[in-house]
Amino acid sequence: MASSLKRFKPVAEKYLIHNWWMPILFFFSSILVYAFVLLTPNTLLEYLANILFFSSLILLLISIPWQMIRGQWIGAIIQLSILLLMGFTVFKFASTVLYAFKPTDTFAEHLTIPKNIDLAYPLDLSRESTFEDRGPKDVNLQDNSIQFQLYNGFQPGLYHYDLWWQAKSRGEIYLKAYEITQETALSPTQLKMRSRVEIDPSVTQNKYGTTKHFTIYEGEWGQPYAARFEVWFKPKLGTEEVKLLEKNYIIEGWMR
Repeated sequence: MASSLKRFKPVAEKYLIHNWWMPILFFFSSILVYAFVLLTPNTLLEYLANILFFSSLILLLISIPWQMIRGQWIGAIIQLSILLLMGFTVFKFASTVLYAFKPTDTFAEHLTIPKNIDLAYPLDLSRESTFEDRGPKDVNLQDNSIQFQLYNGFQPGLYHYDLWWQAKSRGEIYLKAYEITQETALSPTQLKMRSRVEIDPSVTQNKYGTTKHFTIYEGEWGQPYAARFEVWFKPKLGTEEVKLLEKNYIIEGWMR
């Protein structure tokens, strides 16, 4: 037995460690074998493939300092890069798996929808809908009236809006939203940024709205709750912000 090991040692050093590319070839070959074995229901082959893979990993770990000692820096750097890339890939895979099975958002689980207030549902949009063709075409604005409409995007939690308003000055409009029963602000930073729309009375015709969706992150699909949407206007000149209107909707959060 001892003599066999002595004969194996120089062979292993010559073919598996001396040539820096051999551990890399052995490593990727073990990955291919493992991938092939996964397609078969044979547990013994899977067990052997695991041993082969971890053996190639250990060989790569041994070879890196060996190459450094011998002064083969290029080979050592290549091996180390592959090892780090493999570690990063495993980390990303594990993160993805853990993220998929993480606890769900419980924000809306115990919320109740009030029955003593007016609540609307966002209108559904088709994927082909554009800013120009959505919403009513005959909105009649009189006495400085304002009308607001919320739309469902292509997934629950994603939304668009339109605002009909005879603006008198330049500036921007944006939304704030609150869960009604707890007055919890909904996605405040992202909502303000994503719902921002420039107002310029000289080039538009009373209708303003988003061309890209915004997201309400609180809650999960299939867990509706009541939210108050507020439309705010910030003039171009001056810093005084003005709330134009508010409207209540039943919405869902986006499932992350």
